[in-house]
Order: sequence, then C-alpha cells, then structure tokens
Amino acid sequence: GWSPLFWVLATTILSKPGANETRIEKFNKLKGRVLSPPVIASLSALVIGFIPPIRNVLLAGGLLNPVFEAMRTLGNAYLPAVLLVLAGSLLSSGGNKTASPAASGEPSVDLKSLKQIAAVYFSRFFLLPTVAFTIIKLLKEHVPLAAGVLSEPLLVFILLLETCMPSAQNSTVIYNLNGDTQGAQTMARILISVYALGIPAMSFWLAKILKFTAL
Repeated sequence: GWSPLFWVLATTILSKPGANETRIEKFNKLKGRVLSPPVIASLSALVIGFIPPIRNVLLAGGLLNPVFEAMRTLGNAYLPAVLLVLAGSLLSSGGNKTASPAASGEPSVDLKSLKQIAAVYFSRFFLLPTVAFTIIKLLKEHVPLAAGVLSEPLLVFILLLETCMPSAQNSTVIYNLNGDTQGAQTMARILISVYALGIPAMSFWLAKILKFTAL
C-alpha cells in the first residue's frame, strides 16, 4: 500500500496547482497520478501474487520465469537511479553566475531551511516512534485480539522500525518529474541533512526496538 499512496498523495502535495484549470484538466491530472507506472506495477503485483496459476508461471520453475527475472534485474537499478537524482538535485541546473547561492548550487542554510529540517527530524525520529511505541503497548495490554497478533516479535520489530526511518528519497524524483528544479534542490538538501543527522536517532531507536521485542 505504501507505493500507491506515495505516488498519488505525495505527487498531489508536492505539485503546484495550475492556474485556471478546468475540471477536466484536474481530473486528467488526478487520473495520471492514480494510473502512474508505480501504482499500476504495485496493483499488478497484487493481482499476480493472489492468483496461483499466474504466480506459478512467473516464479521459480515457471515458463515465464526468465521474463520475471529480467524485470527484477531492471528493477534493481531503481534505487541507484534515485540516488543519482538525489545527488544531481543538489547541483544547479543552469550557469547563471548572478543567481543566489541557493540557485547556483552553493551551500546555503537559512532560517526557513533549518525550521523545515527540524520539523522533519522531530516528526520522523521522535514523534512517530514515540506514538508507535505507545499504541503498541496499549494494544498489547488492553486489546486481547490485537495482543494475539502482536505476539509475534518480528512483526512488532518491523512495525516499529518503519516509524523511525528517514523520509523517502523519491520526493526529489517527484519535483524533477514536475520540472521544479528549485524544489528538487531544496528537498534534496533537507533529505541529506535529515539522513546525516538521523544516524544517532536511528541507532537509538533500533537498540530500543531490539530490547522491546527481545530479538
């Protein structure tokens, strides 16, 4: 569910609304987000995974397994490509020497950027993990049905670990797809800062999660 939600909601949030758009134009934009390649791929994977005859044809030993493995190989290039986009977004797309430091690719830290980094850091590495720990503890203590499901340590470990991970690198991809190089540059700088500053916080929460789940 993460990939469809991200590519529909995040694209909507990070895209600038067009001026004087008609209902048809807004509908076409929404349709393009809902039917984007990542969403179609995720939904197709669900269909294939839940239908044994199709799944058996594609997976190990199946007639079309070479096609599946070729697609897997191509898919493995996605993360390195996103890292390249993230790194490239830190640089200027033009050669305007009179531009401001932020526009020319030179390091620039202002009060607004610091506030954005602090807000993301607080949300990702304090608020979300704290809320998740509290909810899971309450469910295990007061909801018998949920306690049975959460009795599996590995499941609890994954749920808690997901709450203290840094923000998605794909955010810069959305800005670049929209042609917003300045937005991509700003987002890339925020993400790089959050990734670097998040190492101690992730180490702390990982140790706490391992102790909590006894893994």
